[in-house]
Amino acid sequence: MAATYYILEVANTHGGNIKYLESLIDEFESTRNNCGIKFQCFHKDTIALPDFRSYKIYNEFYFSPKQWNSIIKKANKTKDIWLDIFDTYGVEILKNNSERVKGIKLQSSVLHNYEVIQELENTEMRDKILILNIAARKIEDIRILLDNFNKTLHPKEIFLEFGFQSFPTHLNDNGLSKIQHLKDNFKNKLVFADHVSGDSYDSIFLPAIASMLGVNIIEKHIMSSKFNTKYDFNSSITYDSFRKMVETIKNYRNLLNQDFINTNERIYLEKTLMMPILKHNLNKGVIPSIKRDFIFRRTNKTGLNTLEISKLIEEKNILNTPVYAGNTLRFEDFKKAKIGIAVVCRMNSKRLHQKALQKIGSLTTIEYCIKNVLKLENVNDVVLATSDHPNDEILENYKFNKKVHFFQGDQEDVMNRLLIVSNKLELDIICRVTADNPFTANELFQELLDEHFSNGYDHSSLKDAPIGISPRIMTVEALHRAKQLFPSAKYSEYLPYFFENNPTHFNVVNLNCPKIYKRPYRLTLDYEQDLRFFQEIDRNLDIDSYGKNYLKPLFEFLDSNENIATINSNMIVKYKTDKNLMDKIKRHTTI
Repeated sequence: MAATYYILEVANTHGGNIKYLESLIDEFESTRNNCGIKFQCFHKDTIALPDFRSYKIYNEFYFSPKQWNSIIKKANKTKDIWLDIFDTYGVEILKNNSERVKGIKLQSSVLHNYEVIQELENTEMRDKILILNIAARKIEDIRILLDNFNKTLHPKEIFLEFGFQSFPTHLNDNGLSKIQHLKDNFKNKLVFADHVSGDSYDSIFLPAIASMLGVNIIEKHIMSSKFNTKYDFNSSITYDSFRKMVETIKNYRNLLNQDFINTNERIYLEKTLMMPILKHNLNKGVIPSIKRDFIFRRTNKTGLNTLEISKLIEEKNILNTPVYAGNTLRFEDFKKAKIGIAVVCRMNSKRLHQKALQKIGSLTTIEYCIKNVLKLENVNDVVLATSDHPNDEILENYKFNKKVHFFQGDQEDVMNRLLIVSNKLELDIICRVTADNPFTANELFQELLDEHFSNGYDHSSLKDAPIGISPRIMTVEALHRAKQLFPSAKYSEYLPYFFENNPTHFNVVNLNCPKIYKRPYRLTLDYEQDLRFFQEIDRNLDIDSYGKNYLKPLFEFLDSNENIATINSNMIVKYKTDKNLMDKIKRHTTI
């Protein structure tokens, strides 16, 4: 922010006494930086007619051109010179002292004085600043005035001044409300002419407020502290008051340059912050939930605050050790979670024989699935997890990528199979993807993973999503607890129900699918029609060209190709229509 510039308005405090004026200039001699002084030069006969009430007083204020030359030369040793122009006599003084004058001001009452304006048109103004006082002028009028004065006088720059003299001006008439309107409509620098009572607090704080609101030029009436002042004393201040005003403005403006968060503010927060305190024990491998697992109290205990814990969770960290009720958490209580994808597959499909080895383009369906699973972000390991049945050994030849692990486990107990995989790979989070779903989508996986961590869920899934595009995410610690509750884990092929049917034991979420991805399409492989559907997609759309996030272009393709999109639209999810099976699943998966 630019430094404040001050214009010392002498007006007529001198009362026509040149000794007063010279003494005033001397008194303010030390105010040199970013400071100008302004004089009102006029003649009684060119500013008024004899019938005007102040005509005789104007005569008292008169200084000859020679006297003005002397006054301006003296003041210019320490300050810029500004002149208030009211009449042609003022223009004469301007011309006589042009090399010393930085700029002139035209009061709002003079802006249509064409006698003066024509004289100014014959005066070199290209190196001068013109201040226009716009008291009682509408925005549209100001715009016209600016255009006219730029065209006729060609000044170096035009400042807009608000504020008017009312001996003194009432606080309600100070004009601060104009600042934002002027800034919104014009790029010109603004001048605040303050005319409140000089012996009031307002005379110091109003300019400070104007400065804080973005006004860089303050015009202030001054008077002598040594001589009696007969005229214009109402809104004038002495040198001591002026210095106090300058100091106040400096101090207040410095407040705007402080850091957004200062040291004492930070210390205050640290001393008063309500810390998250564990309200119950949490096991190793759990994702803490800020909303569920803590109470908040002021304490002398040290530890992580809410934002720090939230940041660690957002960065996919998990508890590295058991933690206990009544304590705070520390950085060392966390570690980066290791996340794995388990692609569950078997060769015993009944509706579509050996569907895992059927081809989508040049790849088997299991390879096609793994290829897209490898696009999922924030994943450390991918494993093809099948059963220990001899028929499933062949799947080891279809891992697609040598980095993919291969594991064979219990034929029926999928829960146990995933636990062994998690233990071997030291996983903290495991995501189950069935090989029937070759288009598991990174976009939905990331959204689900973020939600899983931010709320410390045990099991997370999406509802209303197209079948086959979203995995199930589980915290391995919760998977261990589920195994303890269901040792035999019968029907764990339907693993999500072990969590979803026991909400008092597990923190489960079934999120709404984002509206942008809601579609009626069936993207899972059970029937011959499903296989044809996938083959048509592969034949007509290069999924790999879209990188990790291909779901939107995939849906745009299907939206535009109804003949392909409806190939398998009449197929159903078989087990969900089997009431006896669903009853058995509920019975065997509910505590």
